[in-house]
Amino acid sequence: PAAACGEGYPAHALARVAAFAERANEPWLSSWPPPPPGGRAAMGPFGRLLAAHGRWRAERDESAGEANEAFFAPIGRRIPPSSLCMMERFVVAAKGDSGGGGFGLDGGDTTE
Repeated sequence: PAAACGEGYPAHALARVAAFAERANEPWLSSWPPPPPGGRAAMGPFGRLLAAHGRWRAERDESAGEANEAFFAPIGRRIPPSSLCMMERFVVAAKGDSGGGGFGLDGGDTTE
């Protein structure tokens, strides 16, 4: 669990989440791996899932820390690392128009 925590985040709090899941007889299924290094969001595992289920594509696919830097830091509201739990990924998806065709994994429209 400590690997999913920002510096100074109390890892024991994340361990509690795993314990709650175990007591509820739920598997610990959390987080999607990031897109490949240098890859586009649409090429990552979540982007491929979106593409497989309709005309969706991932515009952004970031960890909580990356989203913190992209959205909160520029407006002076950066979340301190001791408050960041990076169990999940932040994904922004876009949907194409209602016409035929669909989005390819490279994010381009495959309509002919």
